[in-house]
Amino acid sequence: MVFASLAGRMAHVYGEKVTQAMDAQQYRGVFSDYLRRTLPNGGRVLVVLDGLDEAAGWEAGADLFPKNSKNSGAWPDPCRTKPCAAS
Repeated sequence: MVFASLAGRMAHVYGEKVTQAMDAQQYRGVFSDYLRRTLPNGGRVLVVLDGLDEAAGWEAGADLFPKNSKNSGAWPDPCRTKPCAAS
């Protein structure tokens, strides 16, 4: 479900309709393809995924985002590198 949502949001950024895929792996590919493209306005995309530690049935690995993406970067979550106050 998460990759279908991410692909849908990226399609919106590009002013496109999301490609209909059959499964999560295909949506993941569509999302990755969007991250490899140059944005229409030359900007960058910040993707924030909250609750990955609560995901059931899969784990986010180092390959969650493509390494050769033009529009993305990864920054450590400050709550993972030092204690954060509970909200």
